[in-house]
Amino acid sequence: MSRPMLYRVLEYPIIYTISQKLLAPGSGLLLGKCYKDVFSESRGYILDVGCGPLFTTPRPNGTIVGIDINPLYVKRYGSNSADKGSNGISDYSGKCMGVVCSADSLPFDENFFDESRCNGLLHHLPPESALFTMKEMIRCTRPSGKIIIFDNVWPRVSLYRPLAWLTRRFDRGEWVRTEKELLELADAAHPGNWYHKRFTYSFTGLEALLLISEKP
Repeated sequence: MSRPMLYRVLEYPIIYTISQKLLAPGSGLLLGKCYKDVFSESRGYILDVGCGPLFTTPRPNGTIVGIDINPLYVKRYGSNSADKGSNGISDYSGKCMGVVCSADSLPFDENFFDESRCNGLLHHLPPESALFTMKEMIRCTRPSGKIIIFDNVWPRVSLYRPLAWLTRRFDRGEWVRTEKELLELADAAHPGNWYHKRFTYSFTGLEALLLISEKP
């Protein structure tokens, strides 16, 4: 199967879900503790940017709004469609909703969400789009709210983690970055205010970078 055809197959939610389990064995176990620490205080209105067809991060104590450009993913993710009023959504407390839109041009008012999160999206976006996506997340988050980003990075030494390097090499995302490149992108979007932590999240040695910032 050619790479373009393989990527089109992954547009279907059930295939996407199976592929995630096969390509990142052990990720559920290894990510569990990290997610618990990071998202334990998530509450209120939460924005999930590049949500995909299923929850990859814990549900918050409140309302979560997932956005994605793939209508199939959004339909699977959200139990309701959001009304795009003055704030982009209506007051559906305690629900999960999906909105079809581009991550670098969000249809929400600024300072609306208590938290904006993004998991595994940025390596699918070219530099300019990734930068605008981060800026949009910051714009839509209220002062003192959190911006939380997880994204894949290249192994520090590919020779030590050949399976991880190979997985990244054939990743659907064409813009997998090094830790340094991702940090530079974050600093360009929101200078000097990021906590970051690199960690391994699969038995095959896949690595990711966690970025957290609190909006001033």
